[in-house]
Amino acid sequence: MAHQSAALLDPYDENQYFFGKMERDEANQLLKNVDVGTFILRESLSRAGDFSISVRESYEGDHQICHYLIEKKESDDGKIRYNIGELAFVDIPSLINHFRLKPLERSVLIKPFPKQPIHKIIGQYKFDGERTSDLPFDRGEILEVLSKPEEEWWVARNTLGMTGLIPKPYIKIYEEGDEVTLLNPSNRSSSSGSFKRLSTNSVISDFSEQRFSQDWDRAKPFQVPGVVRVVKERNPSIYNKEALRLKKGQLLNVTELLPNGFGQATYYDSNKSGTFPLTHVEWVNTPISNGDANK
Repeated sequence: MAHQSAALLDPYDENQYFFGKMERDEANQLLKNVDVGTFILRESLSRAGDFSISVRESYEGDHQICHYLIEKKESDDGKIRYNIGELAFVDIPSLINHFRLKPLERSVLIKPFPKQPIHKIIGQYKFDGERTSDLPFDRGEILEVLSKPEEEWWVARNTLGMTGLIPKPYIKIYEEGDEVTLLNPSNRSSSSGSFKRLSTNSVISDFSEQRFSQDWDRAKPFQVPGVVRVVKERNPSIYNKEALRLKKGQLLNVTELLPNGFGQATYYDSNKSGTFPLTHVEWVNTPISNGDANK
């Protein structure tokens, strides 16, 4: 979703506070001269799959930067949890939201460290947005690129502090005077681009787009609704709100086949719905009993 970051913290906008892979020393450098409660979420380089929160804290006038490990674990019920100390959370936004109200040790999370832009860009065509993760913009609007998670889809921020995905073919690197040229009516040869979106979800897809057509063809003989069994595990990016987490042997009820190599499904034993890549499952052509589903 395109979010307004400005001075407010939105736990569900990971673009605000997630910095990817980062050394502890680099986090220390970024946070050494900032306000108390300023923080960074980063991937742990010493523990694969885990995360760390680095935050500037204060206690009785003593300012220091503290680092807290977030362990990604599978609970007894087979679900993924994010643990910090003795507390467990269903996802990272829930964890961030909790520590907005309660201190990690000395301070609460107040605001993310402001990301520095990679580029200043300007819209060549109007983009209305296709999904909640997109950032709409006008022709001639100036934006800042914060990251490039995909080749054709970048994360950008507008002048209001809102962030979201933008299509690279709709923009150009900003040069002084571009806004005058692009907003001149005589230069408006087109009001929108003709870019076709192949990306499957919000920010990062772990599915190779070059294979989407062959997986769609492979799925065509099967009827939906139907049942599939997971043959390859999948832990989607924390950015990917619509993707299902897959565990080998798990059963899914497929409700729709999408023309991009993905399917829409619910877990066999719950009502949670989301998308999954067809490459990660095998089709079950016979009825599944409750006993089989629990194996």
